[in-house]
Amino acid sequence: MDRRSFLTAAAGFGLVACASEGGDSPNTTATVEGSATTSAGEGTTPGATNTLAEAPATEFASDPFTLGVASGDPAFDSVVLWTRLVLDPLVPDGGMGDLTSEDLMVAWDFALDADMNEIVASGLAAAPADFAHSVHIEVDGLDPVTEYFFRFRVGDATSPVGRTKTTPAADTSADQVRFVIASCQDVQWGQFGAWARAAETEDLDAIVFLGDYIYEYNLGDFSPEKQGEREWGVPIPEDLDSYRTRYGRARGDASLQTAHAAAPWIVTWDDHEVINNYSGDEDPARGSNEDNRARRAAAHQAWYEHMPIRLDPAQDWAEWPIHRRIEFGAMAAIH
Repeated sequence: MDRRSFLTAAAGFGLVACASEGGDSPNTTATVEGSATTSAGEGTTPGATNTLAEAPATEFASDPFTLGVASGDPAFDSVVLWTRLVLDPLVPDGGMGDLTSEDLMVAWDFALDADMNEIVASGLAAAPADFAHSVHIEVDGLDPVTEYFFRFRVGDATSPVGRTKTTPAADTSADQVRFVIASCQDVQWGQFGAWARAAETEDLDAIVFLGDYIYEYNLGDFSPEKQGEREWGVPIPEDLDSYRTRYGRARGDASLQTAHAAAPWIVTWDDHEVINNYSGDEDPARGSNEDNRARRAAAHQAWYEHMPIRLDPAQDWAEWPIHRRIEFGAMAAIH
């Protein structure tokens, strides 16, 4: 089967990637104390608390949540939350100025409702400078097949609210599991309006993305209007800074941010996250050399920094295993 036929067939089931041989992890792990469906006294919300972590006092010149929020790698009792603190994702330092090299903190809230009135957990998480101030939080102690909502806060800034959902428990039957499955999004070819429609999917369990989240080459504006706004607008990536700005350009699309906030994502990569048609350290255009290996390492780190994945950072980014298995009770397993 060619790749397009394979992806069409795959839409009837699932695929994916993860478990890493990581270094020191900047990820935050948080446990929701008690079940969100535990009985509570009259006049109270089961599992809910009004206690909020105090937002770190860091002040920014503009909105630090320019790339929105996301969740991913759902399990029956946990999920990963993501954001990145960045003022201008199209410049190498993220527009962070004096904060560029500082490790930051961010407050996060986890609730049973989109209005964030029924808070079940709140805490602080690291946003390390070495990982472009990206935030990865593993929230566990959750109930199966339950919708939750989340946001982030720092200084006077509050992020958009995201929706996530846990999977059925192991060996539990489910009437259905509903995915959106997609791949191959290139800014140059027009608006990402399909993502806005995908976010409207009722009872959405997860979004499965099969790779080519970015494209590493520049072709100019191929969108129907050809007004220039759909050019990548940043250099062809070859180092960590330029891969980061390429993700910043893609994540700036409003429809894509809406989809990331609508359901947990399950992601893997393909070739264009690094180099077209590469194999190992081999670049078809340049052969095999250490520059290609360094480029692959930079691409993998930038992917980690921009994805809601249950993975630790790699000791060797060029040799980073991302394979994993995510189960939806007895209904489905995604590899």
